[in-house]
Amino acid sequence: MDIRDYLLAALANAHFYTSSAMEGLTEEAAHWQPPGTTSTIARLLAHAVLVEDLMLNRIIKGGEPIFLAGGWVARTGLPEAAAGRLRDVEAIWYQEWRLQLDAFNSYRLAVERSASDYIASVDLESLEREITVGPTTRSLDGALRGVVIHHLLIHNGEISAVKGLQGLAGPPATAVWVR
Repeated sequence: MDIRDYLLAALANAHFYTSSAMEGLTEEAAHWQPPGTTSTIARLLAHAVLVEDLMLNRIIKGGEPIFLAGGWVARTGLPEAAAGRLRDVEAIWYQEWRLQLDAFNSYRLAVERSASDYIASVDLESLEREITVGPTTRSLDGALRGVVIHHLLIHNGEISAVKGLQGLAGPPATAVWVR
């Protein structure tokens, strides 16, 4: 298994958990505010998928994020500021908005296809090139592992916890394991 195969399998695993998080999710459950400082499921999903989109399509590929290019602003319920620089994405945590789950799920699937297609087509040598992510530089494969894959997994864990607080089932016990 080369690093590209590993990245594809790990990304499929992270996407599996995001799909599980959205499965059977209602508007009420998505926008339920847990006690303390934890975010709603809607905010966690929006943040995780927007960062994947921005990291891959703006920072790595140098293009327009799917969120803007695909006209998702009006359909998902997310504010347009959500497609700003990665650090500006945090602005969505402090605004009032309601995630439109069906439209957001379609947007999420478009982002997942874009990420999987990119990783499947990238040549192994370019995975070692350095890219700038905020104030730091890291290898392309490090950015894909850390900012895309691990970031998704971390937030999927949070989503599972918030679902559990509502008495809802988390992800199934099995996933798409790296082979």
